Amino acid sequence: MPDYPALVRFLLSPFLENPGGLRIDCESSVGRSRVLIRVAFDAHDKNRVSGRNGRNIQAILTVLQAVAQTVDQVVHLDIYMPPPEDTNIPSGTSKVDGSEDSQPRQSNPEKPLLRKRS
Repeated sequence: MPDYPALVRFLLSPFLENPGGLRIDCESSVGRSRVLIRVAFDAHDKNRVSGRNGRNIQAILTVLQAVAQTVDQVVHLDIYMPPPEDTNIPSGTSKVDGSEDSQPRQSNPEKPLLRKRS
């Protein structure tokens, strides 16, 4: 079986300001055909790891899938991040566009509904 934690650390470390904060957990299924890799890092590194439109993380996933395919395995990558401490977004909500200052959308009851013309 490939050393997935070492490979993930090698691929992710260049994108992190604090590579020591990287946490990796790897487990495989009973038949060893499926591998689940859980990764956690500081929230402020999220944009650097993701890249534009998720290109960096997609490239990392592609490498992991290629390695897994060589040994007849399927790999799943889960990324966990604690909420950033400097934002005032309520817990349980996510940012709309990934920018630092975006807030969850709220409906506007004063705005009339648009209806189709017959």
